[in-house]
Amino acid sequence: MLMIWHLLLNLRGTKHVMKNIIIQYSGEKVFNFIGRFIDINSTSTIALSTSNIFNIDSLDNNIYDTIVNLTKINDIRRVNKFLHAVNSKLPVNGVFICCGETLIQRNRRIIKKHIPV
Repeated sequence: MLMIWHLLLNLRGTKHVMKNIIIQYSGEKVFNFIGRFIDINSTSTIALSTSNIFNIDSLDNNIYDTIVNLTKINDIRRVNKFLHAVNSKLPVNGVFICCGETLIQRNRRIIKKHIPV
């Protein structure tokens, strides 16, 4: 996952390449959903995939108006500290977009995985 983070970070602002990586990692539905709310190709937008606070702390303060994390929030340990770190990197009115799995989605996934149809 760290490799994807570095790749996304280094390709920030690169049209089509960023799109292809996000689609490959999370799917076209996720890319289209994100694209409705932000300009993914903006130089003030960063897309990454991390559950590590260190990767967030490594970002410069107030450089990015939008941070997109493709890792499910459910998979992040110490989620409050993680969200605090993200918030410290965003300016006032900055945008943070992340993925998550609801309880209903998790139950369906587990049932589908373990119960034969």
